[in-house]
Amino acid sequence: MWRLRNTHLAIILLLLANAFTWTRALSPSGSDLTVVFVDVGQGDCTLILTPGGRTIMIDGGGRHGDLEASMAVGRQVVEPLLLHYGVNRIDLLVSTHPDEDHIGGLIPVAQHMKIGEVIDCEGPGTPEPDLERRFVAACRERGIHRREISDGTHIDLGDGVTMDALNPPAPSLIGTANDDNNDSIVLRLTYGEREFIFAGDAESEAEEAMLRAHPLIRSDVLKVGHHGSKNASSWPWLRAVHPEAAVISCGRKNPYGHPARDVLNRLWTVGADVYRTDVHGAIVVTTNGHNLHITPTRPLPAEQP
Repeated sequence: MWRLRNTHLAIILLLLANAFTWTRALSPSGSDLTVVFVDVGQGDCTLILTPGGRTIMIDGGGRHGDLEASMAVGRQVVEPLLLHYGVNRIDLLVSTHPDEDHIGGLIPVAQHMKIGEVIDCEGPGTPEPDLERRFVAACRERGIHRREISDGTHIDLGDGVTMDALNPPAPSLIGTANDDNNDSIVLRLTYGEREFIFAGDAESEAEEAMLRAHPLIRSDVLKVGHHGSKNASSWPWLRAVHPEAAVISCGRKNPYGHPARDVLNRLWTVGADVYRTDVHGAIVVTTNGHNLHITPTRPLPAEQP
């Protein structure tokens, strides 16, 4: 009986410890910059909370080929996350490009949340797909201001936090393997000594353009381009950025083979610690501008697949 009670006690203590880990990981300190790489399956979504209380969201996840499932990601994953953090206003909402797995979850957010401003880009690719039209219509109906940005745009978020656009160039890239991906908005966030790059779905052609414009580019944390696709994360790009940590947002057993083995090998070779939403769940990064803390909400080892 005593042994059984001890077993029950151990299980209870383990559950409490896991709950504490989740709460601590998802509860930002008021003095820190917090970046949450959200687990939206095969898609991208990042939430940024600044020390001064400003909120930025980059993309909102979604599903290829299914309009309702795309928007359900916003209702079932993104909005509950915002509720957890007590966010009732997004100061800056970024749509990196109009692919379904990036823009779909933004539609409910645009319909229901207070939003200060939306930034996006107008590439030379295909005409607006249905999800992009719905997103634009939601912004228009609610009177949300939209503006386009390109390489060189600088945004001051206050309290020493800045954001700079590295892509798309102006004029946009034309004639690449995938213009929409290569004309994704790529942002570099700076706070104190620490930098983050959010690479959207940028592929090797966009990486080459960014390296020509910014040859000394570096970043502590890299949101890996295009979910770890073999068409992105080239050797020159990774050697230049040389990230301390790399985050890949992708779905479990996705049909695209993301992340590619070659990309993982390149990331490990440049010395990056690799975190994946399909393995680690949401990944929470906090920094006071000096120290950097990375907490996966599903604390499993980043094993080689």
